[in-house]
Order: sequence, then C-alpha cells, then structure tokens
Amino acid sequence: MKKNYYRRNKRKRAATCLALGCLVALFVCGFKIGAFFFSSQGTWGSFGAEAVVLNENTSSTSPRSYDLYSNNAILVRLEDNSVVYEKNSDAKTYPASLTKILTTIVCLENLENIEEPVTVPKDIFPKIYASHASVAGFKDGETLPAIDLLYGVMLPSGADASLALAQHIAGSEQGFARLMNRKSLELGLSHSNFTNATGVYDSGHYSTVRDLAKGLCYALKNPDFREIFTSRSYTTSPTVEHPQGITFYSTLFSFDEAQSCPGLLGGKTGYIKESGLSLASLGLIDGEEYILVTTEAPGSHSTQGYHVADAAAVFNSSN
Repeated sequence: MKKNYYRRNKRKRAATCLALGCLVALFVCGFKIGAFFFSSQGTWGSFGAEAVVLNENTSSTSPRSYDLYSNNAILVRLEDNSVVYEKNSDAKTYPASLTKILTTIVCLENLENIEEPVTVPKDIFPKIYASHASVAGFKDGETLPAIDLLYGVMLPSGADASLALAQHIAGSEQGFARLMNRKSLELGLSHSNFTNATGVYDSGHYSTVRDLAKGLCYALKNPDFREIFTSRSYTTSPTVEHPQGITFYSTLFSFDEAQSCPGLLGGKTGYIKESGLSLASLGLIDGEEYILVTTEAPGSHSTQGYHVADAAAVFNSSN
C-alpha cells in the first residue's frame, strides 16, 4: 500500500511539474507571438537595440525659435540627435509622402542587391489612378534595377515605384506595410502606424513629426539612402519602354526657395489635403547638419510652397 501511495504521489508531482512547464512555455510563446503581431500592426512601444532616441538640447546656447507656417515641426542636430526646436512635435499628423522615407529604408534593408531587377506589375495602376497619386512614369511590365525604382520613389515621389518595390519585396503592399511597422517598432516610433507604402490618406496611417524625425535620423546613416535623399536629379537605365531612360528631378528643388538656399542639402516633400504641405529636409546651420521635419503647412500643389519657405527660413538663418 505504501509503495502504491508513493507511486501515486510521485506521478502527481510529475504531472504537476509537467503542467507548470507547459503553462510557462505557453506564456513565453504567447508573448512572442503577441510581440510579433503587434509589431506588424505598429501598436506597441519600442524594444530592441535599434531604437532612436532624440535628446533635449544639450548645448550651452538657448533653444532656437522660428516663426513657421507649418503647424507641426521639429529641428534635430544630427551629431547628437538633440532637439533644438519643436512645435507640436507629438501631435498626430498624416505623413503623406514623407511615408516614402520609411518605404525607402525598408526597401534598402530588404533587397538582396540594389541592382537586382524589378518588374513593374500591371495590377498596381488601377489603385494609383483611383487615388490620384503622383507617379515616376514607369510602364507596366518594365524591368529595371531596384536602385532606379528607389530614386523614382524619392525624387518624383512615384507611387508606381513604391508599389512595384513593395510587391517585389513582400508580395503585396499589405505585407510591405507589416515590414514598415516592424521597422517602426524597432526604431521606437511609438506614435505611428503605416497602412501603405505611398502615404495616400488613410485614417489608420499616421505619425508625428518627432517619430518621422527619428526615422530620418536612422535612414541617413545608410549611405545609399543619403545619396538618394540629397540628389537633385537622376537618370534611370535604358529599357525597351524608355530607351533613353527617365530623368527624375527632386520635387524639393523645383521650388525657388530651395534653389536659393545654399544650406539646404536635400529632402522629401509631401502633400495631401488632410494634412497640407509637409517636408523632411537635411541642411546646414553654422556648418553642422540638422534635419527639419514639418507638416500641416497651408497650401497645396497650386500655391506657394510654404513648407519649403519654412525650411529656407531655418537653413538660411545662420549660413
């Protein structure tokens, strides 16, 4: 009897330990699955080693002050990621084509080779036409090196280039948006969510100028991104559809205010009616590199470039 009693107790203890072990394993697995799910949706705060931290002004000088048209703005010194000016920097905003900054860096980090061939799919064009998005001018079925499409994303703000790359890398724009949100999570963009690769309006596609600045600080560390971001023009490789290639010009430097500002090094413009004119730019102040991100300036494509006027005011202030 005693032997049977001890055996039963031993079996009970073993079963209890096994059950506890299973519960712990389920908890750990559930946490990991949850982290993956939320990272794809962009709804959790940051974790991981890549998070970008913006610091308060650490210099001995007083914080800068500017009278800008834009409702939301942030100015960051690149050397130490210090914020030297901000205006409603944590306000929710729709990033428009500033989205393409994240699109481009996610592409660069997920392409095996920037020269690998990418074919522009036919099925992206109905969506582009329906949303009246800007295009770079590629044709369906046209095959080019990925780098040509990346310039098409940033300089003329081409939705055709963005969607072609998104499908090439992730199989669909939805799949690519998951990659964007995963990167956003890694970088600590805790007030952002991305539903598309182009920046067309969607109530669930939002950010803040602080988050966008974090993304740009990170992206500018990539030499290929910096080269694209600061280019004023670029000509693609010859194809059957475009024997002479296509020459792109930066939308930023189409503005007189940008051309007459020697301290302005490069940038990405954006516009949707829901958030007005926006701009993410890189420039020099007293010989140091700064980034300026602004959104919700008044106007449209047919008005004065108030977003570019803001950048010129900042980067002309001490040069």
